[in-house]
Amino acid sequence: MSSEGDTHIIDHESWYKWKVDPETVGQYIGLKDKYDREIYSGDIPCDPTGIGKIEWVQEHCAYMVFSKNPSKYHHLESDGKLLHTEIIGNIFENPELIEV
Repeated sequence: MSSEGDTHIIDHESWYKWKVDPETVGQYIGLKDKYDREIYSGDIPCDPTGIGKIEWVQEHCAYMVFSKNPSKYHHLESDGKLLHTEIIGNIFENPELIEV
């Protein structure tokens, strides 16, 4: 956080900084989708079970996909490669993708 109260993400190689809204910054979950794109909390994946959003679920100690219809959580593909999962947006920039 800067002295003005702004929050920034800083690239520690170039020292370039980007002003961000801290409510829209997702945690990288350590996985990539079928197109080798990093997956973050708040991302919206599309997989064979449907469309949902990536959330941390404390009782499972894992990132899971929450889908509204039907309302349930399911695990991401267990092989770690996510061969059938594509990130199609995130809840901050594309909330309409998960609205029912």
